[in-house]
Amino acid sequence: MNTFILVACTILALGTGCVAHRGHWSSSPATVSEHATVSLVALGGLFGGRHMRRTAAELAGLLQREKATGRTVVLLWLGDLGRAHRRGGRCRPPDQIWGRSSMGQMAAVARQHTSSGGASYAVHGRDDWRCSGTSGTGEPEDEASRGLWHHPAANFVVRIESGERAAVVSACSTWGPCVIEPSRTSAGTELVFLDVTPWSYPEAVSAHKDAAAASLHEQAQLLLALDRAAPATRILVSSAAVESGGTHGSGGIRASVGYRRLPLPLRRAIARGMFVGAIGGHDPALQVAADASDAIRRASRIWIHAPLFQVVSAAASRPESNGIRMLDRLPRRRGVTLAPDLATTAAGFARITLSPTTVDLVLHRRGAWSWQQAAVRVPIPRPVHPTEGPAPAMAPCLRCEPRPSPNSTEAE
Repeated sequence: MNTFILVACTILALGTGCVAHRGHWSSSPATVSEHATVSLVALGGLFGGRHMRRTAAELAGLLQREKATGRTVVLLWLGDLGRAHRRGGRCRPPDQIWGRSSMGQMAAVARQHTSSGGASYAVHGRDDWRCSGTSGTGEPEDEASRGLWHHPAANFVVRIESGERAAVVSACSTWGPCVIEPSRTSAGTELVFLDVTPWSYPEAVSAHKDAAAASLHEQAQLLLALDRAAPATRILVSSAAVESGGTHGSGGIRASVGYRRLPLPLRRAIARGMFVGAIGGHDPALQVAADASDAIRRASRIWIHAPLFQVVSAAASRPESNGIRMLDRLPRRRGVTLAPDLATTAAGFARITLSPTTVDLVLHRRGAWSWQQAAVRVPIPRPVHPTEGPAPAMAPCLRCEPRPSPNSTEAE
């Protein structure tokens, strides 16, 4: 009987796919702060197909609605930018990838956004290094992806000040220091784009060690410059998540992301509380965690200075609900450190809206018959963690009661 059920579920998975989700999802638009001035749209997992066409159509409508509100809208491309038909697959010329109808539809949406003055920035991922051999700078050299995003350096900072467009404010010299332009106000938001591939996935850069070493040096110098700069609301943007509750998270069946896999200067910056949140990709799902601190503690036994929200967006075209990947819904195949507040294995993308006092983390997923949204709101700035407090439940028990601090009355 059990064999029959397993075979039936496998046939169903291959034929239609299934979706797992967490949180409250609705076909109605998610409620965000009426004072929001910035909207970030994060896209990852760009490999084409029917899901990509649906994502592109939904994205086009969202960009129009967001611009109508007067918000500054920024597209964030989270690595693996049209270099292969699937993650880790055979490398293909960008013109061949972006020439596919589904990828072309996404490119048209992005070009319409940038041609009308919208901001769009990319950070490179593992396939970009593996297939092109360099992190690259400036506009894409191939005609197919030209005008979709800006990539001024391997590591860079974009500042969004109230009422102004997004602008790159960092400059790094080769094997030298980095400089951050001073801010004219104290209310701006800084997006820190960091290339973690040379450290986190060395096999992807093994044939390009000089370029990889230069990228890591640049990253360390940029973080030093940010330490010396005036405090600001900073959000980390990279091709990989800090922690993930998916199959690529710590303890998952394809474990390849996590705090302990990040470059040392970046780990130290996160621990000091440099960032209020992190946006990453690589794990083919959508996730939101209001605070990933407990996940970092479970995975690395590091107590970071302040709460850190985490957004994972890597399901624009090939989510975990595709075919046999539905078996990855099994808890024992997924990460054991992060229990996200919102999660789905359906196709979609993430949106982050910022107001002076709050951040709304919104996931957009393709449901069975329509698009659905779910959101979590976090305050900014957030209070730092107390010097002493309860310890979270350690792996593998994600949802056990936390352990009280030794000197608390609960422990007596």
